[in-house]
Amino acid sequence: MSLGDVLHDTDGLVVVVEQLRGRGRASGAEVEMSVFAVYWSTEGGKIRKRAAFTEREAALEAAGLVS
Repeated sequence: MSLGDVLHDTDGLVVVVEQLRGRGRASGAEVEMSVFAVYWSTEGGKIRKRAAFTEREAALEAAGLVS
């Protein structure tokens, strides 16, 4: 996994694009996909919840950034 763009970053809430890569065990086929991840953290900065979405709007909606 690698970090792409940071879409939103405020105290306790971060929305990012993550690049996921993998390889099939049996086939050896390489795959890559982007996911939009929302991270909610505590006041101490520890992650308390993470949710991943395949669409940008769904991630922003889950983060409460669009209605």
